[in-house]
Amino acid sequence: MKYKSPLQQVLLTTPLTFALLSPVLTAAERQVIEEVQVTARRTGESLQDVPVAVSAIRGEALDLKQALDIGALEGIAPNVTFGRHGTFPNSAQITIRGMTSMDIERTFDPSVGVQVDGVSMATNTNQMLDLFDVESIEILRGPQGTLFGRNTIGGTVNVTRKQASTEVLQGDFETTLGNFGRTDGRAAINVPITDDLATRISLFSSKSDGYVDNTFTGDNRMGEEVLAARINTVFQATDSLTITFDYDRLKDRSDTGYALNITDPSGYETGTGRAPYLWCALGNSCDGKPNDLYEVAANEKNLADIDRDAFRIQLDYVLGNSAELTYIGAYAEQDELITLDWDGVAEAVPVNPFYATRNRAQSERTTSHELRISGNISERINGVAGVYYFSNDYSLTQTEVFMQLPIDKDTGQDSESLALFAQGNYALTEEWQFTAGIRVTRDEKKFRTLSRFAGFDVSGLKEDWSETTFRLGTDYRFNDNVMIYASIASGYKGGGFNGRAGSLAQAETPYDPETVDTYEVGLKSDLLDGRVRLNVAAFRSNYDDLQLDVSVKTEGNDAPNTLVSNASSAISEGFELELTALLTDSTTLQFNYGFLNAEYEDFVANLFGETNANGDLLLVDYSGNELRRSPRHQFMLSLNHEFNLRTGRLLAEANYRWTDTQHMTVDNDPYLEQNALGLLDLNLMHFSANERWRIAAFVHNATDEEELGYMFRASNLWQFGTAATAPRTVGVTVGYSF
Repeated sequence: MKYKSPLQQVLLTTPLTFALLSPVLTAAERQVIEEVQVTARRTGESLQDVPVAVSAIRGEALDLKQALDIGALEGIAPNVTFGRHGTFPNSAQITIRGMTSMDIERTFDPSVGVQVDGVSMATNTNQMLDLFDVESIEILRGPQGTLFGRNTIGGTVNVTRKQASTEVLQGDFETTLGNFGRTDGRAAINVPITDDLATRISLFSSKSDGYVDNTFTGDNRMGEEVLAARINTVFQATDSLTITFDYDRLKDRSDTGYALNITDPSGYETGTGRAPYLWCALGNSCDGKPNDLYEVAANEKNLADIDRDAFRIQLDYVLGNSAELTYIGAYAEQDELITLDWDGVAEAVPVNPFYATRNRAQSERTTSHELRISGNISERINGVAGVYYFSNDYSLTQTEVFMQLPIDKDTGQDSESLALFAQGNYALTEEWQFTAGIRVTRDEKKFRTLSRFAGFDVSGLKEDWSETTFRLGTDYRFNDNVMIYASIASGYKGGGFNGRAGSLAQAETPYDPETVDTYEVGLKSDLLDGRVRLNVAAFRSNYDDLQLDVSVKTEGNDAPNTLVSNASSAISEGFELELTALLTDSTTLQFNYGFLNAEYEDFVANLFGETNANGDLLLVDYSGNELRRSPRHQFMLSLNHEFNLRTGRLLAEANYRWTDTQHMTVDNDPYLEQNALGLLDLNLMHFSANERWRIAAFVHNATDEEELGYMFRASNLWQFGTAATAPRTVGVTVGYSF
C-alpha cells in the first residue's frame, strides 16, 4: 500500500467525516454556529467574510479555559506555537508558520506582532500577556504588512479588552486557588456615571510558589507575584465623537525562571573542529538531560523587579453615514531590574570558576500615534487609509560576572518609524471582490554601546531603511455560506544593530530588514445548515535576508564573533484546516490541523566556530535544515458539552493538543530539540440558575507530561535548558457577577 502523508490522510478523510457526522447533525434542532466578529482588516466584520487566515476566541469559550496568559491558548490556531523564553518574565517566542524571534534583546525586533486595543507591543519581552479583562483574541496567520506594519512578518495576535458601557452598573469578581500555592484574584466593575460617560476599573493579582525545586538552597523556583490594574473610561462627547481613555499599571516581582544544565558532549567533537565543552573539560559531571526537569541546583533566584505604566487615548469620529475617523495615541514607560543566574549549576566552593550571573537594569519609553479613516467610498468600494508613527527609546546597564571575570556593558537604542498605508476592496459583482493594499515604511535607529570588558565605546551610529509592503487578493462567494479566496502579501521585519556586540566590528555592523512574499488560497464555509464550519488555507512563503545569529571572522581578530546577519533565504509552505461542528444542540466538536514544511535555503555559514586542523574557520552548508520552532504536524481536538441542570448550566470541555518534534537550533542538533508533545486539559464551569454565581474546576496537563520548552548551546561552553512544560496543575475558581 502506498504511504500517505498526514496531510493526504486529512484531505482524504474529511469527506468521510462529513458523511459520518451528517445523520447526527441533521437530526438535531436547527441551532447554528455563532457568528464571530473580528477586526482583521481594521474594521468589524464576520470571521467568515474575511479573506484572511484568522482564528478567534472570545466570551465564554475564553473564560472556560481558565488561562493566565496567551501562552495557555496554544492550539486554538493551526501552525502557531507559544513558547516562553524561560529566563525572562513575560517574554514570548511566538511562532506562526515557522517565523519566530528567540532572543529577548530589545535591540532585536519580533517576527510576530502583538496588538492590544490597537497598540503594538514594541518587543517580544512583553508579549506573554496576562489574560485579564479580555474580550477576544484573534490570531492572523501570514504577513500583515499592509494594515499592521513592520514586525508582523509571521502574523499578528490581536487582543481586544472589555470596554466601559453606560448601559448598566455591572461587576465581576473571582478568585482562584490551585496547587503550587496559586492564589489569583480578579475584579472588574463597570460604572455608568452619566448617560454619556462610563468607567470600568479592573484589578488582577496572581501569586504562586513555583513548581521547580532548588536543591541547592531548598527554595522553589518559577513563582509568580503580579499585580495589575486598569482604568478604562468611555465618553460619548457628541453624537459623532467617542473618546476612550486607558491607564494600565503593572507591578511584577516574579521569579523569572531557571537554567538547567543539560551539557552532554557526546557527538560534539565530530571532526569539524568544534572544541569540547569547557564545563566538561573542567572536570564537572556531564550527564546530559536529567530525569527530573523540575529540580535545579542554582546559587540564587532569578528575580524580576518590573514597573510599567501605559496610557492610551482613542478618538472615534463618525463622518456622515459612510465613514469613520479614528485616532489612537499611546505612551508606555517600563523600568526593570532582572537578576539572572544562568549557568545552570550551583557552586558550593569558590574554586570552581564556572559561575555566571547577570543583572540587567533596563528602561524603555514607547510612543505611538495612528490616524486612519475607514468606510465606503461608493456602493462598490470601501477601505481604510492612514498614517502611523512609532518611537522607542531603550537603555540597558548590564553588570555580569562570568568565570570570575567582570563583563559589564551599557547599551542603548532610539528607534523611529513612520508609515503611510491604504487598503481597499472593490466589488466587481455581488459575489466577486478584489482587494489591494500598500504600506510605505521608513525606519531609523540610533545605536550606542560601551563594553568595559572588550574595551570599545561606540556612539552615534545611525541607519535608516525604507520598505514598501503590499497585499493583492480576490475572493468569490458562491452563496451566503461558501467563499474561496486567493492573495499575495508581503511583510517586513526591521533591520538594526547587534545589542549583544562583543567586538567593535559587531557593534559597527548593522543588519538589513528581512522580507517575505506569501501566496495563499483558502476556503471559508458554513455547511449543513450552519451546523458545521470548515475553513482551510494553503500557503507558500518566500523569505529573503533572513536574520540569524552567525559566527564570522572580523578584521584583525582570528576568533569567531557572533552577530546578527542576513544569512539566508527560507521557504515555508503548508496547509491549515479548522473545523467546528455542532454534534447536538449541546455538544460542540472543534478540530484544527496544521502541516508545515519550513526550511533554510542557500545557507552556508560558520555558526559555532568550527575550524580545520590549521585553525581556519570552516563554512558549513545548512541548506535544507528545518527552521527553529517549526513542527511538521500539529493538531488540536476539543469536545465541549453543556448540561442543563435544575441548579443552572454546566459547561464541560476536554481539550487535547499535539505538537510534532521541533528544533531549537539552526543546525538541527537532535540533542537540542523538543520531542513530540501532547497535552490534555480538562475544564468545568457551573453557572447558577440566575447566572450570577459560577464555580469552575480545571486540570491542565492532566497526564503530567514533561518536556523542556527552550534549549540553547552557549558556544563551546555548555548547554542549558529551561521553560519546562508546567506539570499537572489543578485549581478551583469561584466567581460572582451582577
